[in-house]
Amino acid sequence: MHNWKSLRRVGHHLSSRPRPRVLAPGRKAHGLPAVACWRVVCCLVALAVGLALGFAPGQSVRAAPLVVNNCNAGGAGSLAAAVAAANVGTSDTVSITATCTGASAVNPGATLVFSEMARAIAITREATSSGFVVTGGNARTVLQVDANVRVTISGITITGGKGATGAAGTTGTAGTGSTGGTGGGGGAGGDRQLWHPHPR
Repeated sequence: MHNWKSLRRVGHHLSSRPRPRVLAPGRKAHGLPAVACWRVVCCLVALAVGLALGFAPGQSVRAAPLVVNNCNAGGAGSLAAAVAAANVGTSDTVSITATCTGASAVNPGATLVFSEMARAIAITREATSSGFVVTGGNARTVLQVDANVRVTISGITITGGKGATGAAGTTGTAGTGSTGGTGGGGGAGGDRQLWHPHPR
């Protein structure tokens, strides 16, 4: 026969053990906050999507180069448009793919000014271009680089620049009798400039 008193004592001992607690969502266990499962799932999904798109955590996206694909003085795809876009921070790289030499040399009609502050801008002629010439038409400075801007130019010919016109000469003195007057002094010569760095 079974010892019923012993069995009752065992049953009482088992029933007196603490039962595991079931925590409600958001409750704390052992002093640590319970993390909602949906937050973990969202983080994992976001990480998987980022890795699938080729982005590592903390990686920045570099802007695409500004492409110069024609010899026009202005408008889409021109050098003037690329410089204007670089000045507002659209990109810091200008890629030239057009061939502009001889009669098709680029004459923007105005000095191209790099005015974006504290930036480095690179202008490069690609292998698809067999030559790229920018001219001031012997009437103006071709390029101007303002303070705190660093411009790197590769594979481009700059020609036909002209600086400011020289000052006028002094007026000569009038002659008396048979003696001729004194000729005026010559004016200061103009400056033939291809590019102009802004004074720091």
